[in-house]
Amino acid sequence: MDAIQTVAELTSHFHYLRFIGDRSIDEKDFLIVQKDWLLEMKKWSEEVNRFKEQNCKFAVVTANNHYAGFSPATANSFREMMALKKQSMKK
Repeated sequence: MDAIQTVAELTSHFHYLRFIGDRSIDEKDFLIVQKDWLLEMKKWSEEVNRFKEQNCKFAVVTANNHYAGFSPATANSFREMMALKKQSMKK
């Protein structure tokens, strides 16, 4: 499956990025990463870093389970790419 190519353009002092899947992952499989989107996420982390250089004050980045299979792991992978501390996935 090819990723959607979206032009990243900063039009405000904040950035909103959503990692949304195509619903091909069944809900019963949501606790395990099913798809490897690390290269795409790396490209977006570079865009977010580029926006910081353009006076972007903050970014909101979200992921749903359909993106890779387990949204907390997706979030932690992106946090690592942004050199941010990982969050615990424990209850």
